Amino acid sequence: MSLDTTTKESKPVRDPSVDMIRCFAFILVVTVHFCLRSEMRDVPVISWRMFLFCTIRGFSVSCVPLFMMLTGYLQRNKKPEASYFVRIIPVYTVYVLASLANIAFNNIYGEDHDGPHYVIMKILNFKGARYAWYVEMYITLFLLAPYLNLIWKGLENRRARKFFLMIALLVSVAPSGVNIWRLVPLSWWKTPSSNTIYIKWIPYWFKHLYPFAYYFIGCYLAEYKVRFNRRKCLCAIAALTLFAGAFSYWRSTPETFMSAPWSNYASPITALMAFLIFVYILSGDHRKMSARSVSFFKFWASLTFGAYLLSNISDTVLYDRLALAVPDPEMRLVWILVTVPLSAVAACIMSWVVNLLAVPLSAKLTSLAWKAIARFNKPTEE
Repeated sequence: MSLDTTTKESKPVRDPSVDMIRCFAFILVVTVHFCLRSEMRDVPVISWRMFLFCTIRGFSVSCVPLFMMLTGYLQRNKKPEASYFVRIIPVYTVYVLASLANIAFNNIYGEDHDGPHYVIMKILNFKGARYAWYVEMYITLFLLAPYLNLIWKGLENRRARKFFLMIALLVSVAPSGVNIWRLVPLSWWKTPSSNTIYIKWIPYWFKHLYPFAYYFIGCYLAEYKVRFNRRKCLCAIAALTLFAGAFSYWRSTPETFMSAPWSNYASPITALMAFLIFVYILSGDHRKMSARSVSFFKFWASLTFGAYLLSNISDTVLYDRLALAVPDPEMRLVWILVTVPLSAVAACIMSWVVNLLAVPLSAKLTSLAWKAIARFNKPTEE
């Protein structure tokens, strides 16, 4: 989701790895949508196909943490100034236009019959697009980012920042890996899906603060230029992916797939996966990339935010067709190689069209916002 609005003045040299992370995360988003829309989550977890499904989802669910880390990576130096806050206008403009497209699609293709009042309410309630929950979260994170940066800058050294990250992860991410167990009966360990009442070992009150933890991880990666050996990093990602799949398979079998804390965005497994993927891409030597490749990723990255919101349209059409063509949900797994690329490409094309309208419109709205700010700041005559 292209939510980076950094200017040329603040970022004179464009890092292609940033665009690559954004594009890769977008592909993972569309893959997660396959896991959601293919109905495979309703299939009993007792076959090798469902093990592969659990593995694919365990890897692809790192998409949202990647975007959150990317936000911290790019925004860590922003200050609470008017020039920063007005940059939310392009984001909201794309959201509104994408929502109108989704609402129109649902009224034409689906069964909705929305009047003007309901259209406005859906947009304001972040229901205009099926996947608009991320926009609601991001706007909050965007508004708080300059003040989060004050906290980050106030920590005196690297050691203090590491300790702060440990605390942030402890209160928001660790509970999803700690508070998911039972001690008795012993038979539970053979079939953990038989009982979902667990012991709370550590506080779980701030579990929804995980976006802030990921934001600060992004700040840390940008501040200290963290880099790993790419081969070892890739091996770690592969091993963790297999572990994530095996763990979800074990926790779900013989029931249907459990979308539980250990398999969602705030999971320690997901957090480590996103961290390794982020660093793996950062650690590449992108100086040898051709200018054409750099331009391609830059252009693709600029489409991902709108494409994310508009992918509901392509998802709906594709997975409705897939359900008719392949009645057995378990047999749809092989179609991931078709539906994910098709949905991603279609969503990017729609996003390109939306951006043709959004860019000039947001520029006009930004100009009006600056005029309002100037009038508000104009000293009054006594």
